[in-house]
Amino acid sequence: MEKKPGTGEEDEEIKEEIISGDEDEMGEAAEKDFAIESKGTGNYDDDYFDTVIGHIQDIVFDDKFKEVQNHFFAGHCKEFENSEENKIIYTEIFTAYKQSIEQYIEKVYSWNTEQA
Repeated sequence: MEKKPGTGEEDEEIKEEIISGDEDEMGEAAEKDFAIESKGTGNYDDDYFDTVIGHIQDIVFDDKFKEVQNHFFAGHCKEFENSEENKIIYTEIFTAYKQSIEQYIEKVYSWNTEQA
């Protein structure tokens, strides 16, 4: 059965891949602890900010994250037109995109929340 872009079939497939994926395959981000380490600034807020940004970078630069994004983009790119009109479908696509990214991040960092 051929899947049509924008029908949500691709989204369900990638969501299942993300959810069922082995944590070892989720990249280096899954292996790191979320511990605040002093960067020598002497300022806890700066150290916390640096740690959070570091984890965001780990996620964004991870190859698996890029794969999830590229798969989503490929499945929805034909829905967009070069016009100033904002279509209702854009909101639906954004919501689906946000859900897929949130699921990926939750999967990668689920080990951390279980330890808390």
